Amino acid sequence: MQNEPYEKKDFDMTAGGNPAAPSLGGARAVFSKLGLSATLMLASASVVQVLLVRLLNRAVPGWTAWPYSMWLLGFGVLYVVSIPAGLLLTRRMSVLPPEKNAMTLGRYLCILLICIFMMEAGNLVGLAIQSLMESIVGGMPENPIEVFATDDSLPLRILFLVILAPLIEEFVFRRVFIDRMRPYGEKLAVVTSALMFGLFHGNLSQMFYAFALGLVFGYVYLRTGKLRYSVGLHMFINFFGGVLSVELTKWAQPGLEAAQDPNTAVLTPGVVALSIYSIALLGCAVAGLVLLCVRSRRVYFEPTPLEVPRGQRFSVSWVNVGMLLFLALCVASVVMTYVG
Repeated sequence: MQNEPYEKKDFDMTAGGNPAAPSLGGARAVFSKLGLSATLMLASASVVQVLLVRLLNRAVPGWTAWPYSMWLLGFGVLYVVSIPAGLLLTRRMSVLPPEKNAMTLGRYLCILLICIFMMEAGNLVGLAIQSLMESIVGGMPENPIEVFATDDSLPLRILFLVILAPLIEEFVFRRVFIDRMRPYGEKLAVVTSALMFGLFHGNLSQMFYAFALGLVFGYVYLRTGKLRYSVGLHMFINFFGGVLSVELTKWAQPGLEAAQDPNTAVLTPGVVALSIYSIALLGCAVAGLVLLCVRSRRVYFEPTPLEVPRGQRFSVSWVNVGMLLFLALCVASVVMTYVG
């Protein structure tokens, strides 16, 4: 049977009728298997991409000039080959899905503002870390996502960044991973899946804000049990960062370049629109910070039957073969952005 739900029989009982202490070995095995799943996704993507590049270089010279070549090589391989391969390892794992609850529009908009703050705050942390690394290694690596976000093909950016990426990533990191981690603690499931989500990006440019957003997406999924809420938030954020801000910047570029000449008027419609957007984004981020401070008091996590004791959560979730391999691969990906 695939994806069996946890049932009462899955929770061992002592002779006195009280739940027995959860098996830490069993919990560690679950997290290790999920780590191996994520490792297989990343490793297979790299291998297939390298093989495809070599094959295409020999068979179809000039294939890199195709307008959609990098999209298919990057996202296509990951979504069609690597992620499905990694998910095969999770098919027979038991799941404990969250209870389904609806969310009001007002609450959803508040969470969207919180997401904007988390995105901006995480981005600032990432820039600070990158600046520190630049002073150490003497160079700033290119942000991999900028290659796609600044691509001239608006339809491809909308398809891959705004539609496919949120749908697939939320399914993997929220539905698949949280449902399988949740028996061992709701907080542990949200934090671990968010950290895996951040590390999965493989670069310092995205790692920190992806982790911060993953915390919000995971908690929303945990409390609603409905993937569409976190998918919608993910789509909004990717639209802001990968489409709207990029298009406004392109529109404002002539005026921004003219600003270097003090004798040239630069108050173009594009500059005005970009300025309004930047001010609005800052206002949303400030509002999100206020809402986060106010609503953080309402955050709660339900107890689960196999919950790992507080002092052993890190060792159970990360000190295992699968997660250590995943962590090593992600660190190697970050290092390669500097030396590759």
